Amino acid sequence: FMSLGKLERAIESFNSALSHANRIGRTTTISRILDNLAKAYQIKGDFDKALELNKQAMDMDPTGAKPVYHRARLLYMKREMTHAEALLTDALRSSDNPQYHFARALINAYHGKRDLAELEIEEGFKGIASGSVEFFGKTECYLDAIEVFYNAKQYDRCRFYATQALSFLPFDSRERLIVDAVLHMCDYLTDSSKFLNIDTNLNSLMEM
Repeated sequence: FMSLGKLERAIESFNSALSHANRIGRTTTISRILDNLAKAYQIKGDFDKALELNKQAMDMDPTGAKPVYHRARLLYMKREMTHAEALLTDALRSSDNPQYHFARALINAYHGKRDLAELEIEEGFKGIASGSVEFFGKTECYLDAIEVFYNAKQYDRCRFYATQALSFLPFDSRERLIVDAVLHMCDYLTDSSKFLNIDTNLNSLMEM
């Protein structure tokens, strides 16, 4: 539902699944559902609610990597960089999850540390190549890489990863719509850069 942009139906489905999981008492399942709920509220633009649900997911399964990545991403979107950096530094001590590297790339890029951002992206893609990241995680990693290079106005690099992402994203997905829009913007900005000074922020696309 989230990929199709049907947020209210997604939230309703996750809440129903959460009630069932709570009756069964499977903590990892409950954590996963809470994390998905948090993601839905993030897309909806309610970052505070998303952080609240994400914290519950982390408390339910402290070893889960996905909620940690999503929390770091939320903190980045709220521009709470110090907290995001501390969270990822601590997480990387116990797990070299590829998604952590992409989140760190976003933070480094925000601070203007482009070389470090690119190194983190390279490290993250090594993990993806090893097959250690499932489909939705891979999608998020590509979106992060695209965001880093788009915001840095490195449109050729952005176009490269956007084209790769289009090769595996479902045709009716929200993520594909975002990547396709970014690809068109890269083409437009590359052709127009000699004549126009356009500063387009990718966050507005990511919040579609």
